[in-house]
Amino acid sequence: PVVVIIDESEQQQSARASSEGESDVDKRLRAKNFQFWGDQSNRGKIVRIDITNYPNLIDPAMKRSGRTDAKIPIIYPDKKARKEIFKVLLKKYLIKTKNINLDKLAEKTEGYTPANIEQLILIADQHKAEENRKYLTMADFEYALSDFILPKRDMFEINRMTLMALEEASRKSLMPPDADKIIEELKRKLAFKEEI
Repeated sequence: PVVVIIDESEQQQSARASSEGESDVDKRLRAKNFQFWGDQSNRGKIVRIDITNYPNLIDPAMKRSGRTDAKIPIIYPDKKARKEIFKVLLKKYLIKTKNINLDKLAEKTEGYTPANIEQLILIADQHKAEENRKYLTMADFEYALSDFILPKRDMFEINRMTLMALEEASRKSLMPPDADKIIEELKRKLAFKEEI
């Protein structure tokens, strides 16, 4: 089997309505692309993984069943997921810890992506090394939390992308258990922002 990963896939699979001025070559390539990904003889042999923050910009013909079978929303990790991310990353880097409160760390890292959590761990580990200690402690994480600057984000746009991801999902079993609650909260936040 072959796995094809297309990052920022809205750039390659954009909707035909938005492709004004497209050349004949581009149109033929698009048609061949639709034909190839719709070919059922490729099933189980070639898996395409599209990664996008903007599923609304992908041509509907590419998103239909037969070309795209599972649409899985990847959203910001909740507290439980952040705790697991800490566990996995500490294990990945073989970092020895002492008296670490993962629940507290998960609580203090709301809005962090897995990459942000990884950076936080590396800062804490560097602090431990500078202090010439063998074990990573909560003091190292307190230092890292005070030192790390969370990247500035447009939360309105993040909320909009999260809502699109959840509404685009193809199966309930691929969504977070509290997806309905998350969707309602996002709609409330987005409506409030638009009123301002």
